Amino acid sequence: MRRLLLGDGARDGDIVTVVGADVRHVSASMRMRAGDTVDVGFMSEPSRVYRCVLEGPSGPSLKMKILGSEESVTEPDIKVTLFQGISKAEHMALTIMKCVELGVHRVVPVPMARSVVRLGGGAESEAKRARWQKVALEASKQCGRGAVPEIWEPTTVGGVCGADWGFGLRIALYEREGDLSLKDCLRGGDRDASGGIGLFCGPEGGYEDGEIGALKGAGFIAVSLGPRVLRTETAPIAAMAVLMYEFGGLDIRRQGGIP
Repeated sequence: MRRLLLGDGARDGDIVTVVGADVRHVSASMRMRAGDTVDVGFMSEPSRVYRCVLEGPSGPSLKMKILGSEESVTEPDIKVTLFQGISKAEHMALTIMKCVELGVHRVVPVPMARSVVRLGGGAESEAKRARWQKVALEASKQCGRGAVPEIWEPTTVGGVCGADWGFGLRIALYEREGDLSLKDCLRGGDRDASGGIGLFCGPEGGYEDGEIGALKGAGFIAVSLGPRVLRTETAPIAAMAVLMYEFGGLDIRRQGGIP
């Protein structure tokens, strides 16, 4: 069944109003016509999906009628927060896009000593965060998720280390780690994911010694992704796929069926 993700204001009782760019998406990309059905998710209700029938145009908008609903199965049970060392624009966008598709819960950009991109203050920083949030929104729509991961305000390494995130497992991808692989970490005694997982990845230039030291001091386990050095946009995607595999995020979970 085709799926559509809409904002919270689209629903009024059992009537759904599709406006703006979503009208073009429904009509041109999804090629829906009056009488066609689609599963609709609302951003405020990531745990439910609504079966709707397209009734037709209403001025510049489209109207749908809700036929029924059931629990959504698109959101993974495991909550992974990605702390991503800020990278170049196209690399950061790719990282966010693919990690959203894989099921990341939220993304926290982290300015680091070796980051190529330097954030300005106030308005510039917020403009970048808004662009990254738009990437997350579009990726969520494309892959049929029931929720849009939040892109947090940029947070320093010190801020990450000093906050009480409540993670059961904290992992730092570190290219110079020579003893512990991600596989061994997860298959050993350190795989308690209660409270979620914190996953840290450095920028293009990697970590300064003080940064990885601070992360280790805050409980992050430094792990390797193997004998090849992965780019900053590749490493978190690879790690997210492994985590989702290990904790059931890639399992087949079928909808129960809406009457």
